Amino acid sequence: MAAAQKFINDGLTTLDGAIDDVTTSIVVVDASVFPPITGDEWFKVTLAPATTETTYEVVKVTAVAANTLTVVRGVEGTAQSWASGSKAENRLTAADIAAMFPDGVVLKNVIGASTGNINNWSPTGLHGAAYIQATPTGDP
Repeated sequence: MAAAQKFINDGLTTLDGAIDDVTTSIVVVDASVFPPITGDEWFKVTLAPATTETTYEVVKVTAVAANTLTVVRGVEGTAQSWASGSKAENRLTAADIAAMFPDGVVLKNVIGASTGNINNWSPTGLHGAAYIQATPTGDP
């Protein structure tokens, strides 16, 4: 059986100390906000600046011990240095959606009563959405 990726709503904490671009043990303020994992389970964490999010790095978390995350760096994006206090958040990524729907997906942004296909979208463009609908392209 394939390793299981885990998700959790609102899994957000911050780094408890600066890291460089090769650090694979990352200490966070509160690892309890992330999904529990055992065996071959894992989850992703997006690292971003504490204030304006201009850069990102997605890491794969393979183990958690207290507030220390064991990670694979640069899973999405390039591994880089991060300051203490930078965000560490369990987010759904475009790669996650692509893995869930290997035959393709059509995303729709549903705001109130209006519905339209999203051709070029970014996470900031979806904040006002009532919900996001993902439909595999092979479905009728």
